[in-house]
Amino acid sequence: MEKKKILIFSLMYFPWVGGAEVAVKQITDRVSEDEFEFHMITLGADSKLPLTEKMGAIMVHRIGWFKKVSPTTSDYYRLPLKLNKWIFQFGAFFYALKLHKQNKFDGVWAIMAQSTGVPATLFKLRHSSVPFILTLQEGLAARAMKKKMLPVYPLYKLSFKKADVIQSISKYLDDFGKSMGFRGESRIIPNGVDGELFRKETPVEVKDNLRRVHSIKKDDIVLLHNGRLAIKNGVEDLIKALPLCGSHVKLLLVGDGPLKEELQNLAKGIKVADRVIFIGQKSYEQLPHYLSIAHIFIRPSLSEGFGNVFVEAMAARVPVIGTRVGGIRDFLFEGETGWVCNSKDPKSIAQKVHYIVNPANKNEVEGVLLNAEKMVHDKYEWPIIAGEIERLFKDYIGHVSRS
Repeated sequence: MEKKKILIFSLMYFPWVGGAEVAVKQITDRVSEDEFEFHMITLGADSKLPLTEKMGAIMVHRIGWFKKVSPTTSDYYRLPLKLNKWIFQFGAFFYALKLHKQNKFDGVWAIMAQSTGVPATLFKLRHSSVPFILTLQEGLAARAMKKKMLPVYPLYKLSFKKADVIQSISKYLDDFGKSMGFRGESRIIPNGVDGELFRKETPVEVKDNLRRVHSIKKDDIVLLHNGRLAIKNGVEDLIKALPLCGSHVKLLLVGDGPLKEELQNLAKGIKVADRVIFIGQKSYEQLPHYLSIAHIFIRPSLSEGFGNVFVEAMAARVPVIGTRVGGIRDFLFEGETGWVCNSKDPKSIAQKVHYIVNPANKNEVEGVLLNAEKMVHDKYEWPIIAGEIERLFKDYIGHVSRS
């Protein structure tokens, strides 16, 4: 049987990862290699990385116009690397035409409309018989999305009408896709978690070393935030909550982003700089180690497409605090799978922290952790999710002639 060839459009990919990139890797590593072959066009701004390489099940093709040796996440938000994201909208399309001549793809798969909807739509306009799967993973609210995509908004909006099927990672994004004009079949298939990785016990010496490196004392309460240092993740409100939480509460910020310097200045201004620890970007495999020294995982998001980091924390049996915005509504329920704070409300954050660490609530907290862990095991393990995506591929890829 001839393999079906799928071209993936993904603005970023390993080693620069968020929830969407992790999802692509977890899915493609599990989909039948006897039936599907994957190629990917992604941004290549790191001059140390090869232009083409096989990563897992994907042949990765990197394109870029402005490059730097080992750029940080913040570099991608500054000139000149910032320009790559806009050039990619059209450069990826032309590169896809070149690859299509060589491979004759049976389908294209665009990861996030805001990042790759434009090149995938241009490809669909050129090769109308090639099925187009659009995955919605975006975390920004609809109004913010329109402002962000303004230079190419007509093409961005067209992507919702040209897609043959939309796969959304939450009901919130499914509704968003329909509001943008999609009228075909849509499927809600969430992101997942590598349960085996996040449930694995971290060695005591690794925990002790992390505490020592980050000056965490025995009696300190550790709050962990994992994600981009960006407005939508509510990190500013988290820092503002620290003075209300007690001097023994410390905050670990795993990740990088455009607000780092502003957040550092905020911490200094309200005199909690010694309690806010900027960890920087860490590999996916390192995340369970940081969760192992955390008493609470917290992300007071202003918007969220789904929120992989929450289910990862649940799998690791760490209490979770979040806002019920966007896709978080699908899995975060007060007193059942975690705790809910209000958006833009540091006082609400502090109240939830106090409740969870209060010894009087220990039994209730343990019960919530068990509920959350069971939910993740039953609904959000990657083998389950990959199986649903594979069925989606089989339903839509390869049933029309290639152009």
